[in-house]
Amino acid sequence: MNTIETGICIVMAFALTGSVFLTELVRRIAIIDIPNERSSHSRPTPRGGGVGLVAMTIFGLVCSQLIWQLTSWQGLLFYLGGAALIAVVSWFDDVRSLSAKIRFLAHFIAAGIVIAKWGYWENFSLPMLGTLHLGPLGLLLTLVWVVGLTNAYNFMDGIDGIAGGQALVAGIGWAII
Repeated sequence: MNTIETGICIVMAFALTGSVFLTELVRRIAIIDIPNERSSHSRPTPRGGGVGLVAMTIFGLVCSQLIWQLTSWQGLLFYLGGAALIAVVSWFDDVRSLSAKIRFLAHFIAAGIVIAKWGYWENFSLPMLGTLHLGPLGLLLTLVWVVGLTNAYNFMDGIDGIAGGQALVAGIGWAII
């Protein structure tokens, strides 16, 4: 194992351990969600456990930037700004349910922040069919894609363990890439 791989393993191990610790800490002081007809759980469940995942994801990104400088600091700050907006709105939604309008507005603003720095999907390549140039439609598709994935993940968050499991799989996938 080379130095980079060792560093990735150390950062991931610390982030995983930290997220487990922080999630358990939040569970102990969390708001309890009482199940209703819309719930995917059948017994009272703590809300807000995502705080640990968010904190350790930020930790992992900042460590990666400090060690390997994978992008510009400005690029990372734009990404973290959008992510922080979603995290804060999601936390408030856990504490006191927010309307779908407020959540969607925050998700669109966060997606806009990220797109402002990183750009949008301009071309779409299809095997054996070539490249489709999306033009301005690419901006709309990227915006809808980011907001859609954000809401899909938010939906998964209501199913015990699935959001954390997805975060682990995605994190490992990104580390491999």
